[in-house]
Amino acid sequence: MAYGGALSALLGLGLQGWALPLAALAAPRVGVWLTNSPSPLYYDAGRLDRAVDELAEAGFNTLYPNVWSRGTTFHASRWAPMEPALRQANGGLDPICRLTQAAQRRGLQVIPWFEYGLMEPAEAEVVRQHPEWVLQKRDGTSLTTMHGRNDRVWLNPAHPGVRQRFIGLISEIVQRCGVDGIQLDDHFAWPVELGYDAYTRELYAKDTGLQPPDNYTDRAWMKWRRHRLSDLLAELRESLKQIGKGRVYVSLSPGPFRFAYNNWLQDWEIWALGGQIEELVVQNYAYSRPAGPPQGPHLGHPGGDRHPGRLRWPHHVPADAARQGATGKRAGHGRDLLLLGRPVGPILGAGRAPTAPGGLSPDQWARWDGD
Repeated sequence: MAYGGALSALLGLGLQGWALPLAALAAPRVGVWLTNSPSPLYYDAGRLDRAVDELAEAGFNTLYPNVWSRGTTFHASRWAPMEPALRQANGGLDPICRLTQAAQRRGLQVIPWFEYGLMEPAEAEVVRQHPEWVLQKRDGTSLTTMHGRNDRVWLNPAHPGVRQRFIGLISEIVQRCGVDGIQLDDHFAWPVELGYDAYTRELYAKDTGLQPPDNYTDRAWMKWRRHRLSDLLAELRESLKQIGKGRVYVSLSPGPFRFAYNNWLQDWEIWALGGQIEELVVQNYAYSRPAGPPQGPHLGHPGGDRHPGRLRWPHHVPADAARQGATGKRAGHGRDLLLLGRPVGPILGAGRAPTAPGGLSPDQWARWDGD
């Protein structure tokens, strides 16, 4: 069973103990991202149950299933359409609730990953219904290029309609499935070149008495927009606090701080220090050589991956270590591929590394397709 799809292995710790001595930190979280691309995992209840059993046996203790991607959900939602492939295969299956129930029976935690954040395909239903929610560039256009495709737009985190929908999209699955937290990533963002739509112009003028400057990297203009994104995160936390009777667990998987701060207006250092997130999983990307086998520790992707030759290196570290540029072991991200490094003592804390099927050590576990 090749349920792996696009899996990224990660090792790490939550931020709740970041101020403690590293030696005193709890055993590291050992998690894996689960997606529907190109895996059939989400479309069969038995496959979901077997996946949980195999991951639990392999030593994982946290699952991060993708629940929001390409403008669709992997469950029936009042806020967005269900993914067409899931509706066609088994529209009555709620894969996230099923996965959560199976995982929690085995003592695993489930933290749904809202991959697309505020990004939408240009042809998405919400974009057609609410064009006033879409951020614009200075020339009045909205399309942005992501992953080599110029067909993505971004919803305005300052718009009350967008905020209600975004919080509703997350809250409904927390309420229905009883998950252990939620994860946002680098798409919970406000791309720096955007913000010249009529709604944002009016709001900025109301707040400052000024029109947005033509230079989208103007520091005051960037700061104002960053604050609006931070406001949305704070509002989301309040909603989750009410749902969870005071308990909130927000994981964030952004890019490196300077890039995230200057390009996506994500002020995640302040979010971490201010208690707005409980867990930080910092992404980095690197490229292997353009031809021939990768050199040294680099491991190329198997054929068919969206990013040939590119590695995703999530490292999951305390906030202070992240600010100092600490890095964890590399983890691959590709089709039917799990790459796992050993826990890094000074950063991730001591802990037992998971064991791959057949008794392989993590260092040997370069590819595992299940049965």
